Amino acid sequence: MHNDIDGEAFEAKTMYPGFLKTAETADNQIAFLSLTYAMKTELKHKFFFEQALGDINTNKLNSLPSKYFVCPTCGNTYANTAPKHCDFSLTERDKFIIFQ
Repeated sequence: MHNDIDGEAFEAKTMYPGFLKTAETADNQIAFLSLTYAMKTELKHKFFFEQALGDINTNKLNSLPSKYFVCPTCGNTYANTAPKHCDFSLTERDKFIIFQ
């Protein structure tokens, strides 16, 4: 689990910023926007991994969310409830993929 957390942190803090510089240099706004969504989403994934590890370490698995909502446009993930639209891509909630 620690490697997963480290991987998410690396992606959000190192990998995607490098990709963003490349997209900006290439003046590719679509790639820049897509990579921005991905970078923000990786930060949220890191939080979810940290939460799961904390629950495992304290043996409180019942406190993990029972439902996740994933935006199909950008991968933004919400636990238990979802807003009317994605905070990143503005995709409407009714299009989200639900995992229980």
